[in-house]
Amino acid sequence: IEQLRKEVAEVSVCHSSAWEVKTSCPCIDQMCQDDPTYTDELGYYCDTWIGDDCYGAKTNWGYSEAGQADVLKYCKRSCNICEWKDPCPYSGASTCASKPSSVQPFCRACETDKVSGVDIEGCYMSCTDEKRTCPSVVNAASHTISWIGGLPRLLSLLVVAVFGLAS
Repeated sequence: IEQLRKEVAEVSVCHSSAWEVKTSCPCIDQMCQDDPTYTDELGYYCDTWIGDDCYGAKTNWGYSEAGQADVLKYCKRSCNICEWKDPCPYSGASTCASKPSSVQPFCRACETDKVSGVDIEGCYMSCTDEKRTCPSVVNAASHTISWIGGLPRLLSLLVVAVFGLAS
C-alpha cells in the first residue's frame, strides 16, 4: 500500500522506520499451477483444498501418507505452497497459457460424486450429449426456488417467519 501511496504523492507515505517503501514486490511463480485433472484419493479436485491445511490431510481428514504427498504434489496452487519470487522477475501480469486455462473436456459431476452436478444457472449438468435439465420450480425441501416471481414470495415468507406477520 505504501508503494501505491508514494505513486500518488510523497506526503501520502507514512514516514517511519517501521515502514519501508519497496520498489519491487514479490510474486508467485507463474508456472506453479494445479493439475486440473487430478482427483485425490477421496475423489476431490485440487480447488477444494483452497483454504485448508494440505499438510494436515492425513491427520485431519484420514488420508494415507501417499495421498497427502500427492495432494501436496498436484495441488500446489490451491495449497498455497507455490514458490515466491522476490523480486518478481515478471514485467507484467501473467498471461493465460493454453494448458492451465483451457476448459476441461469432461464434466466434473460425471467424474466424481464430490461435485453437486448443478451449474451456476441451477441446471443439472449432463454427462452425455443430451439436453440440460433445468427445473423451473424448486421447493424449499430440495433447495430450489421458482426463478419467476419466487424471490418476493421467499422474502415475504422470511418476514412472516421472523416477525410473525401475516401477509
